[in-house]
Amino acid sequence: MSESGWIPIRESIHKTASSGSSVRDLEVSFAQETARSVRPNFAELIEINGEPCALSAVADITEAKKSEEARQASEGRFSQFFRLCLNTAT
Repeated sequence: MSESGWIPIRESIHKTASSGSSVRDLEVSFAQETARSVRPNFAELIEINGEPCALSAVADITEAKKSEEARQASEGRFSQFFRLCLNTAT
């Protein structure tokens, strides 16, 4: 990912951390070469040489989100099929 791709993530983390809210449940989605979603693991506001900075670690959760969406879609299709079979059998 290019450096500019991280700008919306940094801005969201800094805004949330500055307001005193937890960044652990913050999810940031952005469009880059492909749509990606990340979730910060932690963030802390620190100062380096008198300049305010945010120290953070993020995890790319794009594949996990895609897997969850596929699982939910599959469960929906199975549930629909199962209900159809029950209606047909009665």
